[in-house]
Amino acid sequence: MTDLELDRLLDQWKTPAVPPTLERSLREGFRTRNRRARPRIGAWFALAGAAAAVTLAIRAFPQMSPTPPPPYTVDTEYIIYDSAAAGIVRMLASSYSRNGSETFLSRTLPGDPMGTLRAQVEDSLHDFKILIAMKLTFFFGGPESLQTPLLINLCSDDLCVQHEGGWMVGNRADMLKSGCRNEFAVGQDTVLGYSASKMRVVTPGGVRLTGWLAPTLGCFPLRVLVERQQADGSFRLYQRREAIRIALNQPEHH
Repeated sequence: MTDLELDRLLDQWKTPAVPPTLERSLREGFRTRNRRARPRIGAWFALAGAAAAVTLAIRAFPQMSPTPPPPYTVDTEYIIYDSAAAGIVRMLASSYSRNGSETFLSRTLPGDPMGTLRAQVEDSLHDFKILIAMKLTFFFGGPESLQTPLLINLCSDDLCVQHEGGWMVGNRADMLKSGCRNEFAVGQDTVLGYSASKMRVVTPGGVRLTGWLAPTLGCFPLRVLVERQQADGSFRLYQRREAIRIALNQPEHH
């Protein structure tokens, strides 16, 4: 389930009317908090502790898990290149794709423990949001998940702390039925022993995106290149997403 699906679901959820005493309670609460201000670092660690508690709760009780166990996991490197074409591994991630929707199991930012902590907090809160959305879907109904875009997650900043957002390749249901191919398909290759459809698009802003999607892995992106157009018309590699290991958790043909 992507953020787009969650937004659509939450748009359908009607909240109860705001009680007339809410504004008065909020004003009193703000006055109390201002008198008892704490260093921001304390709030940060409190947030981290709360996120960790949510993660432990989800893992401790399988019935609360937002998705079944993954059929496979892919370890991926996210590499950012500077103007001299020197690449630095900014993020290591473990994830999988189910019905064309990628789920992150873990993320680490090498050499950046605070960034890793922030990423883990964000992922834990995102998992909790998915859990709540699934409960709302059960009670109120929700949109058809396969009618949303197939999204390839990329780093949205040079530090890779923010990772959700990226390349919307096409309609998820259509991509899954067509072997991960549409009008942007430019070939077929093999990555880590898996057949992969090669896709390419150039955005109006001069960014060229090339991706290799594996049909037998739910259109999982095994390789993605992000290039920026230069003044002379050439393209310079800015970001590379590369799968380095695939572990199957159940028999699967490829």
